[in-house]
Amino acid sequence: MSNSRTYYQILNISPDASLDEIRSSFRQLARQYHPDVNPHQEAQQKFQEISEAYQVLSDSVQRSLYDQQLGLHKAESSPSQTTHTYRDLYIQGIEKAFQQNYPAAIECYSEAIKLNPSFVEAYLKRGELYYKLGQDQKVLENCRQVLQFEEGCGEIYFYLGRSRYRLGYTQSALEAYHQVIALVPDYALAYYHRAVAYHDLGMDSHAAQDLQQAALYFQEQGDFSGYRLANETRRQLKPLLLHWDSLQQFSRNLWRVLVRLFLQPQGGLGEVFPHLHPRGAMVMGLIYGAIAHAAFLLGVILGWDNTLGRFSWPQLIVIGLIPFTSLVLLSALLRLIFPSQGHWGGDFLLAGATTLPVGFLALCSGFSTLLGPTLMSLLTLLSATIVIFNLYTANRQLSHLPEQVALWCVPLLLFASGWLSLTIFISLMNRG
Repeated sequence: MSNSRTYYQILNISPDASLDEIRSSFRQLARQYHPDVNPHQEAQQKFQEISEAYQVLSDSVQRSLYDQQLGLHKAESSPSQTTHTYRDLYIQGIEKAFQQNYPAAIECYSEAIKLNPSFVEAYLKRGELYYKLGQDQKVLENCRQVLQFEEGCGEIYFYLGRSRYRLGYTQSALEAYHQVIALVPDYALAYYHRAVAYHDLGMDSHAAQDLQQAALYFQEQGDFSGYRLANETRRQLKPLLLHWDSLQQFSRNLWRVLVRLFLQPQGGLGEVFPHLHPRGAMVMGLIYGAIAHAAFLLGVILGWDNTLGRFSWPQLIVIGLIPFTSLVLLSALLRLIFPSQGHWGGDFLLAGATTLPVGFLALCSGFSTLLGPTLMSLLTLLSATIVIFNLYTANRQLSHLPEQVALWCVPLLLFASGWLSLTIFISLMNRG
């Protein structure tokens, strides 16, 4: 320990805390002091302390030995020499295991089990050493002995699964990993090895999900080597699978932003944009722009009979692209004038988010005779409001412009884009 405080004080729990309370406190503190969240040097030292405390207190044997050092050890209810002896043998086994004298450690654990046949901790340690020595049949027998009287121990099922897998019983190993995760939902290693078994069975989508979950739990528990291993293994899966996972995530973000642009325009972009690569933001903006353009063309087909006679289809396509293109260029120009942390992908996303309500209004105009002037006026007001909110939000959250600059840029962008669109519209109409 790095200071005079006890592990219980470091985790802000009492010496009588249950395992669930220990885990809950560790997770809460880890979220606060994790290096990925809190980069300060003091936070990193604090995270090391709570990780060390959790490692000891979450293990019943280490915690018992630690309590003895603190003078917190409680006497056994039965003062018999037998109770004292099997624990002594167990501690001797731990000492020999630390010395890597595995056969002697196994012998100590076996003697402890003879004295107390329901001593689960001794079975666990013996099974772990059997596994390290490659004696998988003995691991299976050890697990079967424990499961006769203790079915709620996730670690037993873990070693059962590992040995089954190494013996070639992949499907049976998978069933054991299911049991582990059902009993201990945050058992990171179980997720990792279940993913390996899924991969061997050709179930790569399940493997990718388990590796992602394993990486999350490794990170929460401060196991950075496990975190890197899970992510590296996931990257080594079939590239097509990874692309499909990315496509699914992108599709969810695309739909989520689309809904929020109309229902919550003041914050719909800020949740997703920071996690997007510039190419992803550009693609998302292009998709929104394409939807707006298609809505515009459909509105022309349905209700603009006079316009169809004056313009050719290529001209209509050009007219529909002007608002989107002009907003992309104007947004990029503003970022050059007012240096910010935004990027070119945000220019496309800004343009797509802004033209969507305009495209929606153009589509509604195709039904103007059915909707009537009152409803069309309300829809026009609604679309204009959403456009203004989207432009302001995009300038703040995508281009990262100062608040006052973002506010004044809204009418500037609307005027410039509208003027350019109207000028080209009149020019093409005169040519026709």
